[in-house]
Amino acid sequence: MKEQRCKVQVRTMLICRYALFLSLLAAVFLPCVISANTNIAKMTLRNGEKQTATFTLDDTKDGTLLWVRGRIILPQGEQEGDYSLELTLNGTKLTTKNVQVLNKQAIYDRSGTVGDDPKRQGRKIISPPSPLEIFNAETGRWYLKADSDEFPFNAAGNPGDPYTAIIGGALPAKVPEPNLNHQLLQCLSALRSHYYEYLFQIPNYLVKKQNTLTLDINLPKRFDGRIVEVSLGAIIPSSGMVVYQRPGEEFVILQQAPSLPDVIDDKDGIHMAACAGEFEPTTLTLFALNPLENVTVSIDPLVSSARGKSIPVSAAQCYYFAQRAAHQQSGARLPFTLEIGPDGVAPDVLIRMAEKPVGIGNPVPIPYNWSTDRQDPKKLENAIATSRLLEQIPGIPVKGGTSQRFLVDLKIPENQEPGTYTSTLVIKAGNKILRKIPLTLIVYPFKLLEPRQKYWMYRMYYAPISHPTSVQAVNMIANMGMYGICQLSGVGISMTMDKKKGDFVLYDTQLQDAKKVLKDANLAPCYATDLVSVPFNLTCEQKYGIRPGSAQWFGYKLMPELLDQDYRYVDISKYKLNPRDPNDEQTAKLREQLPQIKKDVVELLKRMKSLYDKNGLEVWHFAYDEPDGTAWVHPWVKFSNELAHEAGFKTWSTHNDPLGWPSGIDISVASWPAIVPYVPNQIYTEHFQGKMGYRGIPVMGQFKGRMDEICIYNRSLTDEEILNQHIKPSEKGLIAYYPLDEGKGTSIKNSAGNSAFDMILTGGKYTRWVNGVKGKALEFEYPNLGDGTIDTKTGKPVPTPVSISPSNAVLKGEIQIPGDGWTISFWYSGRKSATVFEMPDNTLRFGGTKADLRTTIPGTDTQQRIIIPAERQLPSDDQFWNHVTISIDEKQGIIKYYMKNDDQRDWYKKNIKWCYNQFRGFNPMFCRLFAGNLTWHLKDLENMTVFVFDLNYGITNLAWPEGGDRYCNSPRWYPEIGLLNVREGVDDARYANTLYELLKTRNGEQSAWNEVAQLYPGKEITSEKVFIQPVIESVSYNDIRKRLVTKILEILNQKE
Repeated sequence: MKEQRCKVQVRTMLICRYALFLSLLAAVFLPCVISANTNIAKMTLRNGEKQTATFTLDDTKDGTLLWVRGRIILPQGEQEGDYSLELTLNGTKLTTKNVQVLNKQAIYDRSGTVGDDPKRQGRKIISPPSPLEIFNAETGRWYLKADSDEFPFNAAGNPGDPYTAIIGGALPAKVPEPNLNHQLLQCLSALRSHYYEYLFQIPNYLVKKQNTLTLDINLPKRFDGRIVEVSLGAIIPSSGMVVYQRPGEEFVILQQAPSLPDVIDDKDGIHMAACAGEFEPTTLTLFALNPLENVTVSIDPLVSSARGKSIPVSAAQCYYFAQRAAHQQSGARLPFTLEIGPDGVAPDVLIRMAEKPVGIGNPVPIPYNWSTDRQDPKKLENAIATSRLLEQIPGIPVKGGTSQRFLVDLKIPENQEPGTYTSTLVIKAGNKILRKIPLTLIVYPFKLLEPRQKYWMYRMYYAPISHPTSVQAVNMIANMGMYGICQLSGVGISMTMDKKKGDFVLYDTQLQDAKKVLKDANLAPCYATDLVSVPFNLTCEQKYGIRPGSAQWFGYKLMPELLDQDYRYVDISKYKLNPRDPNDEQTAKLREQLPQIKKDVVELLKRMKSLYDKNGLEVWHFAYDEPDGTAWVHPWVKFSNELAHEAGFKTWSTHNDPLGWPSGIDISVASWPAIVPYVPNQIYTEHFQGKMGYRGIPVMGQFKGRMDEICIYNRSLTDEEILNQHIKPSEKGLIAYYPLDEGKGTSIKNSAGNSAFDMILTGGKYTRWVNGVKGKALEFEYPNLGDGTIDTKTGKPVPTPVSISPSNAVLKGEIQIPGDGWTISFWYSGRKSATVFEMPDNTLRFGGTKADLRTTIPGTDTQQRIIIPAERQLPSDDQFWNHVTISIDEKQGIIKYYMKNDDQRDWYKKNIKWCYNQFRGFNPMFCRLFAGNLTWHLKDLENMTVFVFDLNYGITNLAWPEGGDRYCNSPRWYPEIGLLNVREGVDDARYANTLYELLKTRNGEQSAWNEVAQLYPGKEITSEKVFIQPVIESVSYNDIRKRLVTKILEILNQKE
């Protein structure tokens, strides 16, 4: 009985424990909490209406800030706003003469001017508009933006142009509502502040203990019937500053000011939550009203509320953020950063508190630009000396009226007991304590599992693997949850020529170093590198006296016969020799000696492999990065892969076509083609204006591939008909039907009956009758080598025209298809298709994966162009038959597109197990999305390559001390916020997998999978659904984490 009583007590205690964590979780906004400031008044006002708000101020010795957020509410979209808000505080009207606005000096609420892009010929950009005053002195009113929500840029615009997404945009383009691209989303709070908020600094003579603020609305006629929404409240600075917090996947700009909901409450402080063994970051931002010097942020030990073992200070690493000029339009292109240029700024570099590097930018500007100053050693020497001198002084300066962000990165010890831990974040200026902020940490009572997929970092750095900064970077990669480093530079076998023996001597010192560094970091002893080029080049030079050229030279000049057949029609005479490339005599000599050179290189590679094996390293040959991007390197990829295979190595590559060309790549890694098969297939729809310029039968077959079962209608099809068209084509409105079953000849009959739409086949030997989906089909070959005729201007063969075409009367528009709709459906199979079909005057064409429609608006010379679908599709491939339907409704102005390609999608899911994503732009939201949320939906993928610029050195507008060149051997290394968000994304995937494993034991695999997927934002894998939609709905990635944790705790509670 005693034993039974003990069991009951234990069970009760466990239930209470999980229930306790559930109740604690309700108050935690994971992983870091912004405590909501409840002192916010909200109201709506009609035109001509006045309302008042009262608030009490107990201590105003550090000044008073008044925060006001407002907008004129529209039913949809947005418009330029108006001067509509009058503010009166304690009987005094607020104007720019008696208050200072801290968060903006002007507002950019107009569309920019469309003009030519000076950087790219033929491209249009939107230049910045002129700013508007925020206050109208004549009316005494403040400017309010007019919008349907608090997301700026609902106007149409092209996010690909530098200023369109900043200013609202005026270029005609179809974009999701609202028009938010990644650069804007990562700065959303700054944008909201600029367009919808005022942060007033109120002088002491205007405030009392009891204060009354009166709001008066006066709207112009164009806003008749509209109402105004306003939120307001007071912020009381402390020690001349305000401390606030934004999520870690969002930028905070130097020019940004705090919003009241983000201000950290002194009583509640900051909340964090994590599992034992997990890294968890939290950020805070200091907004200084006056200049501050030597500012530092530190953390006290975290003490257990249950008197358990504390978490020491050494578990936390404190950083400050540096804001620099952005790289490749990667940063914040905002209205208040326009002076920086279209690339904006990137407040993303994390600097350890004790360091002050050269060339980063704010807050420690040590002037040095590696691009322009590297030729002057004295400048570098002086810059580094200045850096070392400043590092003797703790802390950093913070300019008055600016925001400085800090980050505390906490590693929860592996065996830390579950429970609640408390600490204090301390902000100092020199020896003076400016602020103490309570910090609460919850350590969850469950073990966090590894993610389903293996994550690999793609890393380009050319210092030796054993260099301290390289070891530091490798360890951080491991701490991010990476399984391995797929591209690992700074490791290799050294070799020298023994002239007496006429052979190479090999050294494996770096391999020994790599084995130790990877093992110590608990990373896989596998990686990819170019194994062949150095042995090949050295063998050619030192044994045969021939210097080979680049990989492109190899394809153009040495072995063009290995070119992918689709590229053999390209004019190789356009290749411009590099001065270091071999001349024709050397090339001929190399080709003659190549059989023996291959044997020598294979033997050398075998010797290298034995050294890799001895050191326990599995290395894959990586011939070329993204070989699909440059067809002329295909010969080198094939050739070097063949040598690697003969020596016993496996081969690896990024972005390679797994079907289209015989690359010899064993481990096929794809980028977007690995993702597309998991995007639910759908009918794509776009709206257009105007009419089709041609209403007849298109010219078909000017591509390399096959066609079958072509149907053309004089109406648009319903969605149901489109979805079933590949099974049973509709008969209603069928104008032309070409089963292509003739099997011979050049006449193609219209089986729908109207002989006016019969077709003619041209192309001779370059058109062939083959087996099709049903009966026979036609195979086309274009481009081709023609009949031997050579173009005298280019020297290239003149290709033979290939097509099936209607009569001249149809092509000239003398015979047209009646009605206000037009549809075509067909089966096709092709690779790298040029033009599957096209109409005269470019009215409509299809190039294998997308349709291109051009219409003319009646009464104008204006043409509209619609490309559908806008999303990326699987590359066309001749191993699969796909069915396409394109339906146009001129009356409604709607075009629909649907491709049935299940066989191809299934093949990719079954065979492509490795995805490659480049997280360009340092976008922290993007990094977290792809590393976590998106990977969960990619169910069958086993490996994910993560490539972020964070781990690529020598970005030219950053000068690291000791040189700033990624090829130098002694740089410093700094992480960036995008890198930390990769880690957060991996942790998201770990929480999801932990929940999945719990559910699987109870409900089975498929049910568990579906239940976890429901907790993720967006059930469709598109940028709009997965990335943008949660933000629109105010669902953060931390909310998703919280959903997963809540469900895990509920299950554990039920089990106990």
